[in-house]
Amino acid sequence: MARISRFALIGLALLASPAAGQDMTLAELKDRITEARAEIESLEVEFDFNAVGEAPANSVTREHWTIALEGHSLRLDGARTSTTDGVERTVQERTSWNGQTAWHVREFRANKTAQRSSDPSKVLPDAMQGNPYFEFMRWYPLPRLGAELHSSDLLALVDVPGAMMRPEREAIDGHDCIVIDLSSTNKVQSIWIDPDRGYLPVRHRVTLQGEAVPLVENSITDAIQVTAQAWLPVEARRQVSSKLFNAEELGGNETPRLFITMMKVGRTEDDEPILRVNEEIAPEKFDLEPTLPPGTIVHDMDTDEAP
Repeated sequence: MARISRFALIGLALLASPAAGQDMTLAELKDRITEARAEIESLEVEFDFNAVGEAPANSVTREHWTIALEGHSLRLDGARTSTTDGVERTVQERTSWNGQTAWHVREFRANKTAQRSSDPSKVLPDAMQGNPYFEFMRWYPLPRLGAELHSSDLLALVDVPGAMMRPEREAIDGHDCIVIDLSSTNKVQSIWIDPDRGYLPVRHRVTLQGEAVPLVENSITDAIQVTAQAWLPVEARRQVSSKLFNAEELGGNETPRLFITMMKVGRTEDDEPILRVNEEIAPEKFDLEPTLPPGTIVHDMDTDEAP
């Protein structure tokens, strides 16, 4: 259940962002994003990320995740399911960091492997990059975990040389959003950031230069307020162009089309989102070592040794 604690929702009108489009610099925008994120001291969320309709061959079509984040600690638990030649394949993945040791554990059938390191930057960035919840938010809380800011984090994208803020805001679902464009030789990234909802990137689009249909578009379709300034997504949608897949993955059908995947936070029996903010989490949750399955092959990334 989503709960608001430690931050009283008093005088929210005084915290509202400016209504105009150009009255905020990119530096000021970064400050607002940082302020909203700072109010999330801890987070627990459970969600599904499932394909809707057709999906490319052998791709992951179902994912189920739980996230626990508190202070300088992180825990990710996920299951990814794909289908190959009519046979389902589910891979279990778990990642943790307790401020001292980072673990990434992968289980598929009888194969059990683990990576271990005292350096969070050797384990956490890749694990978080592939997590849909963080991807939709463009928030990878690595600096608080002792690693560098991820290049795909919203704060990093806004800070890219050449990033441009459009002169006018654009409405999405009735909210006037700040729009940032980043151009490269052959692609354009555009990000719609909603000041009314905690500066969430409610739309993130990657398009080839000169084309109208995006290669990838992420959209946060529903979000809830969890502190005075911070909002978190409870539903989101990703569409991916068939141009990103080869003929084999497309089953020989190269007709242009879009593949859709939906993210939905779980619900309780009372239809409340399974989302807890700023509530204490037991420290032992962030240590995977006591829960390693028997027979797990451990790779020590600090010494590059495996027993």
